[in-house]
Amino acid sequence: MHSKYDLLLGKVAIATKTLSKQDLRLCLEAQEHQGTHLGIVMLKKKFVNEQNLEKLIKQQQKKINVTQSREKGEDLVMCRLLLRKNLVEVERLEKYVRKQQQYRDRGTSTSLIELLLNNQEMSLVKLLETYHSISSETLACPGCQKNFRLMHLGPGKKVRCKHCKTVFGAPTIEQEISACKRGQEISQAVIEKEIFGNYELLEQIAEGGMGIVYRGQKKSTGQIVAIKVLGEGHRTSREAQERFAREARTLEMLKHPNIVSILEVGIENEIPYFCMDFIEGEALSDIISRGPLEIDRAVSIVKDICGGLEYAHKLGVVHRDIKSSNILINKDGTPKITDFGLAKCMDSITVITRTGSLLGTPSYMSPEQAKGQLGRIGPRSDIYSLGVVFYKMLTGKNPFEGDSTVEIYQNILTVDPPPPSSDRPEISKKIDQICMKCLKKDAFQRFKTADSLAKELFKMDEKQSMWQIFTNLFKGKKRDQ
Repeated sequence: MHSKYDLLLGKVAIATKTLSKQDLRLCLEAQEHQGTHLGIVMLKKKFVNEQNLEKLIKQQQKKINVTQSREKGEDLVMCRLLLRKNLVEVERLEKYVRKQQQYRDRGTSTSLIELLLNNQEMSLVKLLETYHSISSETLACPGCQKNFRLMHLGPGKKVRCKHCKTVFGAPTIEQEISACKRGQEISQAVIEKEIFGNYELLEQIAEGGMGIVYRGQKKSTGQIVAIKVLGEGHRTSREAQERFAREARTLEMLKHPNIVSILEVGIENEIPYFCMDFIEGEALSDIISRGPLEIDRAVSIVKDICGGLEYAHKLGVVHRDIKSSNILINKDGTPKITDFGLAKCMDSITVITRTGSLLGTPSYMSPEQAKGQLGRIGPRSDIYSLGVVFYKMLTGKNPFEGDSTVEIYQNILTVDPPPPSSDRPEISKKIDQICMKCLKKDAFQRFKTADSLAKELFKMDEKQSMWQIFTNLFKGKKRDQ
């Protein structure tokens, strides 16, 4: 289903003779398949360059202004997403909001996207990706948790939930900016004092899509821990708060040698956090960045991760974001799975993320994730992602590379990568077969469970061991003769 904005952009492209009707039809078909902004598809297919596309977008925005067909909450959602993704500094965004008000005072109007385009605040692709995702942002009813699309609600508008009749209001742009500033102030205060509740913060060790991780020390016992706090740009988002809380709840129930353990969950200075075991070692992604791993070591890591995944899957938890940076290697070489922020309980009634949106990291996504088919994501999706990790450990490369996210998605859906042995001839056919089976596009052709994958690897080890014993015996007999 194409949005009215995409269709209007297509009309402008035809009217200006930038695209033929046939070209537009091809772009719309590709867009439906890839789930991205129509302009990005036009760029990818090289029907336009960035300069021409920017002109088309500006003409499209003018037509939207004339027809007054802009969604009520468009600027509110854009503001929220820009702050959450740290694409624009809060002070600069505040300046654009004031400029909008000046236009309104003069009896004219302009959108936030127009101001950002005119001032070249960020790359055109990044701006279009953000603009395309505004329809996914929701506001949950505090009474029954049903989600409403925020772009359909005017800033500050009161709404009566049709399901439970609760009356609640959408935030204003000023409230979004104020909340972001407040979050920055609290974070700065925490950093300056280097104290967070019962913990002393020693250093920041990681920053991801939603949270910041610190190495900390418990004041009462001196125990070194990892403390994950919800990032500034997400603290006004109910969806982000629920995802963060879900990660904490998920980790609390998962107690396994190959999964990072959680120690404490709480809220400090209005900041949600949870405390985990501190893993002394490094991320698998850092190890791979130095080159492919020894084959035996790569196999051993996959077997251990299978143990953690099998345990989680049996408890009904699918990780949905297995990747090399979410696997930590302890000093003794033990791999541990972390970052369950996208995990989903398979028996859960509530699905926080809207159907059709994408979950995970592009390079590691299974085909069903790349298509946004949330109902089809299950244990075999994690096995696919582990297959990508296995491939990278063996070759040092991703099986589905691309110059853009769109190209990566396209390759995931349509391209069969060469087996790992094409890069390293010493890799056996059996390892090739196991790795490539994990990467099958049809989920039912992959290993059914993580345990079945591990067993296949153990069988291979047993055969190699028997062959080694036989070889050594043969060598011994030759020496006796």
